Amino acid sequence: FPSHDSVLLDIDRDQKQIEAVFAGLGLIHWHAVELRAQAFASPRGGISAAADCLRGIQRNVISYRPGDRLLLATDGVTDQLCQQPPTRGFGYRRLQEVFAANAQLPLDQCIAAIRDRLQGWQGAQVRRDDVTIIALDLK
Repeated sequence: FPSHDSVLLDIDRDQKQIEAVFAGLGLIHWHAVELRAQAFASPRGGISAAADCLRGIQRNVISYRPGDRLLLATDGVTDQLCQQPPTRGFGYRRLQEVFAANAQLPLDQCIAAIRDRLQGWQGAQVRRDDVTIIALDLK
């Protein structure tokens, strides 16, 4: 069965909590006060018509402070192969590192830095999949 990545965020601004339900992709939470990024990985597989697909859903309750930031990226980012051998994917670790290194920049500059790093990684390699990057500033 083909599967689809999914994420649902219920942001409670009064409680400063996010209920995040995701399948097939994860998210990264930038803690502005601690200057650190925390990754929430999801089992691969996404949502499909398969009877057991709901086992791949991950649920987390994330507490945040105003000034924190969330980053979501599709597998087109993490699975993108590099130009230089050995050929390997960009991965969540690199995504988390580049996000953490640029998370204090204005949102558009942070996303541009991630995009630039990904394009440098990709080089002349063919893009394998669609690329979607979403970042949210939390208030």
